[in-house]
Amino acid sequence: MTDAEIAQKLLEPRYFIERSFSIVDQSSREVPFLLNPLQSDYHANRTEKDIILKPRKAGFSSFILAEFLHACMTRMNTRAVVLSHEEGATKRLFRRVKAYLDSARLKVRVSKESESEYQFPDTKSWFYIGTAGSKSFGRGDDITHGHLSESAHYDNRDVVTNIQEALIKGAPTRLIQESTAKGAGTKFHEAWLKAINGTSNWRPHFYGWHQDPMNRIPGSKPFLLTDEERGLRDALTLDWDQLAWRRDKIANMEDPSLFPQEYPATWEEAFLAAGGMVFDWTAIKRHDDDRREAKWTGHILDKGGSIAIEPDKRGPLTVYLTPSPKARYLLVADSSQGIQGKDYSVADVYDIKTWEQVAQWRGYADPLAFSGICMRLGAYYGWALIAGENNYPGNAVLQAIAEAGYPNIWDEPEESGDELGWKTTEKSKSQFIADGRECLRDGSAKVNSVATLNEMRTFVLHDNGKMAAQQGCHDDTIITYSKATNLLKRLHIEPETRRESFREIMGFRKVGRGGAAGGVYSTGVV
Repeated sequence: MTDAEIAQKLLEPRYFIERSFSIVDQSSREVPFLLNPLQSDYHANRTEKDIILKPRKAGFSSFILAEFLHACMTRMNTRAVVLSHEEGATKRLFRRVKAYLDSARLKVRVSKESESEYQFPDTKSWFYIGTAGSKSFGRGDDITHGHLSESAHYDNRDVVTNIQEALIKGAPTRLIQESTAKGAGTKFHEAWLKAINGTSNWRPHFYGWHQDPMNRIPGSKPFLLTDEERGLRDALTLDWDQLAWRRDKIANMEDPSLFPQEYPATWEEAFLAAGGMVFDWTAIKRHDDDRREAKWTGHILDKGGSIAIEPDKRGPLTVYLTPSPKARYLLVADSSQGIQGKDYSVADVYDIKTWEQVAQWRGYADPLAFSGICMRLGAYYGWALIAGENNYPGNAVLQAIAEAGYPNIWDEPEESGDELGWKTTEKSKSQFIADGRECLRDGSAKVNSVATLNEMRTFVLHDNGKMAAQQGCHDDTIITYSKATNLLKRLHIEPETRRESFREIMGFRKVGRGGAAGGVYSTGVV
């Protein structure tokens, strides 16, 4: 290559890093900084705003420091900030940057302004490395590159917002959170779930321990596997060297229960610090891979003569399959007080014959408003059978639905008294969750909701023996899903009775063909 071509190539981060920087490997040898498979994968898939969930000692901080240093050395007016979770880690990061500069084959002018900052006069750039929680994270309010190292372990995550606000608008920028997990219910966990669900602009990247080629014991012989090891081997295609490394690592950890958090195989497992998963993660993954994409998202409205779905990508209603006049539907409702930020109200709709989830309403509504939502959704799905618990506040919802004259309400035949619905007790809850676990494993009930699958990932058995969501997480859709499977099993064995068609019952006249934008059914009933 000509000098001009080489100069152009040196503007590429990977080309520069691998040819200019050195790093000390795990054998304490100084070697050229060649990206490992995890670093290489991230380099190829990085975006302007990334959140990385990783195992320990995967090398992401090393690569990101090198990438930011390359930007300071080659790009004008780079403003790079790296924050660590504690002072010791900050000092180690700063020493690593110094080692890159000392080993660099391409020398540039650089000055050490303080124990926290380097300046690059030729490019008018600076590189600040500090600790989260300090009053100042850099010089001035404008930055181009931000790296939040081990951000799950920050005492105060307000700095994440501060860094985001400091990014220069209109300029090419890079912002990265990378961390091992620190249990569920944390702000980092919330940020990760939003990224996974697509409700934030962070791009999620997960890397498991088995993707690191260093995590293996070469030449390992076959040995007798536990059920857990056998499941991991089959799900992740692990070899004997990897299985031997995992077993050895767990045996030598001071607290083996932290292995899933420190060396997760899946992102779900990374947050399991409070207890074991109730729902099988391999089954969750199968459902996630096979789930049906949403057809409509929005609100279900009473137009005073018609029921309409009004499109809104952030709306509480998700429709996966529109109603068929030949199908019968079950709607299971779980009501809350409707207070923002607390428990959700959820209505799940399932096809009684196929056991597929066809719709879900999940949002905040007080009992009276939620009763109207359930009736509209039930009417939309051919007067679906509405089932709800008669514990408070569910009893208020059922009463409102009954008083409005809704014609198809589940009354638990095994309970005495005149109350509609069912009574939830610890015993009955254990039974219908057991039904939900079974249906998830054997695939008999098809789950399409991302929210439901995510709640399954954080629904655990706690030390007190009770099954519940981890701290800071929700389990409202777990209740509606599990109760639906319990009722579907019981309804499935009953002989089907002839029901009038949707149009005959409702007096509906379909007034539009619908489509991606929404659908409307004309009625004088709801």
